[in-house]
Amino acid sequence: MLTCVIPMKGDYPTAPLTDAEAAGWTVEVRVHLIAPITGAKGTVTVAVDESVNTARNARKQQGTGFAAAAAAIAKETVAASLVSGNNTVTVTLTVPPQTVSLWWPNEMGAQSLYNITASWTPDSDSDSNIGDGDGGEGTGIITISRRVGFRFVALVTGDDADPSTLAGGDGTGNYTMRLNVNGAKLWSRGVSNNERPTPPPLNFLFYIQTYIFQLYYCYFWR
Repeated sequence: MLTCVIPMKGDYPTAPLTDAEAAGWTVEVRVHLIAPITGAKGTVTVAVDESVNTARNARKQQGTGFAAAAAAIAKETVAASLVSGNNTVTVTLTVPPQTVSLWWPNEMGAQSLYNITASWTPDSDSDSNIGDGDGGEGTGIITISRRVGFRFVALVTGDDADPSTLAGGDGTGNYTMRLNVNGAKLWSRGVSNNERPTPPPLNFLFYIQTYIFQLYYCYFWR
């Protein structure tokens, strides 16, 4: 199993970014492995591959259902010595500017996705019965991957035209409730979580009608 955090480099964006304006990304990947009682030694390689959309289009142009090896945008290998049981190996990569396309919400742009792939390669003299943290085990090289999008997202609770005005804000008072996605403003809809008392039996139908109206308003009424 792998988890990742992808903060964007550069200043807080106050206007919609283009792919060329994004200042690059730091990709911190945590790879979770389970080693046998004897432990294990080897290397962990993490790579950010070309866009999933690009690879799909290439297969269509080639007229084949088989994908060619994806080009690595960033790649890093670290040595790892695992102890018995659960282990976490952290690998940090740098994605340079203008090498990935921004991910945008629906109706605001393309949902560009990329593969982050992590591989465990055991040393020749090491026990290689390693689990991938998702219940899978194997010998030799183990590879896991997940899709990610590169985007900047912030919950905005004030006027962020001058980012310094938000310093130290606690999110209370007469603040707004919107998102900054890649510098563009996106009003949040359907994300509130207001606690409601358990409805009495006589008012059950009223609550059902209210929830149906809220779902319709949030997801279908444009």
